[in-house]
Amino acid sequence: MARNRCLVVDEMHESLFSMLNEIGWEADYQPKITREEIKAIHTHYAGLIVRSKTPIDRDLLGQNPTLKFIGRAGAGLDNLDLEYLSQKGIKVLHASEGNRDAVGEHAVGTLLSLLRNIPKADNEVKQSIWDREGNRGEELMGKTVGIIGYGNMGQAFAKRLSGFGCTVLAYDKYKSSFSDIFCKAVDMPTLYNETDILSLHIPLTDETKMLVNAEYLKRFKRK
Repeated sequence: MARNRCLVVDEMHESLFSMLNEIGWEADYQPKITREEIKAIHTHYAGLIVRSKTPIDRDLLGQNPTLKFIGRAGAGLDNLDLEYLSQKGIKVLHASEGNRDAVGEHAVGTLLSLLRNIPKADNEVKQSIWDREGNRGEELMGKTVGIIGYGNMGQAFAKRLSGFGCTVLAYDKYKSSFSDIFCKAVDMPTLYNETDILSLHIPLTDETKMLVNAEYLKRFKRK
């Protein structure tokens, strides 16, 4: 195993390699590598950097892995078996703040598109249909937006909603007293009763998988 050598198995921005060099690490860049090829060669490296190519788990690394760290180029960790990696003493690094601004902007853009029927109207105009009243939509102003998960992504979304004249409520199971100038921290019963628009900013884990279904949405009182 090379002490300061890491295997990079996904397409990455070129800035990664200069940053690795600055801290004394050599990158072996193989973005086309297959899962079976990773299995065959990972013991020659001290680190592995991945985006979303393949799950990082016991099947991939085996019973006695030699890796010291896994770097995830992104915020989510759902393709990493965190329990297994912890058991094996493999550190996990990820870009928890890296795309929060892009996510916040994209969430606002998607919300406005839905409220104002922009995708529907765009498709109709391309067919020479002009339905002004049918696509008038609704204003975000005056509505209550409920956010579940007030980490980097939830906070970025709330910040960008601040200029729209809406009320922002937030619930986070792992935080308390986190109200700020962009949101009011509330409990879930309050979200159920007062939310007009629901936005989830939580990681995909065993706890959150399949969280939202028809029964869950029925708990929200405003239709």
